[in-house]
Amino acid sequence: MVNRPAIALSRTIRGTAPTLRLTYKVRGKTVSEALPTPVAVRKAEHEIAEFRKFRELSRAFVEINEKICRLRPAEDAYVQ
Repeated sequence: MVNRPAIALSRTIRGTAPTLRLTYKVRGKTVSEALPTPVAVRKAEHEIAEFRKFRELSRAFVEINEKICRLRPAEDAYVQ
């Protein structure tokens, strides 16, 4: 399972050519992947943007669900 609370692209310089790296957490450990090509960088940027959208949608879903739960009468919650 991959936990990606803080995904980041970083630039490291080795010799003369910079290398972009994707860094994230897996089971509490930091994992870093090299992004050797511009295509790999664009793919990582796209996936990061999609993950951030997903995280925002999840937050909004929980917020709306909390509001619904607060507005629902208590007796309706236990009727079966």
